[in-house]
Amino acid sequence: CKQVAEAMLHNPHINFLSLKDNDVTGAGTDFSGIAALARVLTHGDTKDCEASCYSLQRLDLSGNALADRGLSELLPIVRTNSSIYQFNLARNLLGEVAGENLLEALKIAGRSTRMCHMELHGNLFPLEIASKLRRTQEANMGKKFLSERLAKAKLTQLRQGDMHAPGSPSSSP
Repeated sequence: CKQVAEAMLHNPHINFLSLKDNDVTGAGTDFSGIAALARVLTHGDTKDCEASCYSLQRLDLSGNALADRGLSELLPIVRTNSSIYQFNLARNLLGEVAGENLLEALKIAGRSTRMCHMELHGNLFPLEIASKLRRTQEANMGKKFLSERLAKAKLTQLRQGDMHAPGSPSSSP
């Protein structure tokens, strides 16, 4: 995983990365690779990154037995990465603590994230946390959809030249 993170610094055009079923934590004994990947995807290690380390759109880490500790290394990605819209964390032995931490990260990210689709099936979340995760993710998607609609509406107004202040002589009902 460390080598993948290093390679991403020098190849900013990767838009899909699958490390599915790759034992990226060395059977739960080495989280340094996951930490390096998280650093690249949150900060871009800007001094080393050739262009934009934020081109990654889909990340699949399913089936890696990340457990709560592995997820804690990845939470900065959820909170701050603005390019990933699909994140697969299915089948990672994520339990109650990981679920609560992920829920908090999703709430912090809110509208600023593009993360519209997060796969979480096959984990060990209690039903209540799983339901909250689903609702929070749906709420974030709704906020994102609304903010995109507002941005499109403003762009349409700009294109139509409808930038006059209400009540000004140029604006008519």
